[in-house]
Amino acid sequence: MSRTVLVIVGPTGVGKTGVSLELAKRLDCEVISADSRQVYKYMNIGTAKPTREELAAVPHHFIDIKLPDQRYSAGEFGDEARACVADIFSRGKQPVVVGGSGLYIRGLVDGFSGHRIADENVKAALQDELRQRGIATLYARLQAVDAETAANLNRTDTQRILRALEVFEITGTPLSEYLKKTPAPAEFESIFFGLTMPRVELYKRITQRVDTMISAGLVEEVRVLEEMG
Repeated sequence: MSRTVLVIVGPTGVGKTGVSLELAKRLDCEVISADSRQVYKYMNIGTAKPTREELAAVPHHFIDIKLPDQRYSAGEFGDEARACVADIFSRGKQPVVVGGSGLYIRGLVDGFSGHRIADENVKAALQDELRQRGIATLYARLQAVDAETAANLNRTDTQRILRALEVFEITGTPLSEYLKKTPAPAEFESIFFGLTMPRVELYKRITQRVDTMISAGLVEEVRVLEEMG
């Protein structure tokens, strides 16, 4: 299984963490978390991070690497996770990716090029901002983050302005940079394992998880984050 990354995916609550820990015992693995919320410190309960004991038992990467007010994009994760995979292989270990965020996994496995990047949530948020603030405000923001693309667009070209901002919001890299290059292929193969279970059982597990989170102090965790600003 040399140079093959194992990728465990599935819905919230299906048991991805447990499977990854069991694999780690058998295959001498290190876990790459592809969860876009677990990268942030102080969000332990709400993001269902592995416990201290689990983190101590198996090396994990990309957990608690950013403060809540720091931006971290799928593009950044993809680049850094590829470097992490190479490092794990160099030490004779087996990388296991646990997700998480589909965009993060795509950034790792496929890389990004401008025409393939899309996120309906980001797009909807930009549409809301357009309605509230107008295209002039969005164009000014594009000038600040991607002056080259902005210079080539009409100030009223709503569709292309939104598209350029969408790419930047998702990846942290200007669209103009993506148009100059194609993503480098990954230097490893990937095998995906999709976990599933009957919907009724999954919903029951999610409900139990929420109850456990609240009992563990989720409300207080959110309050602390709000106080941090």
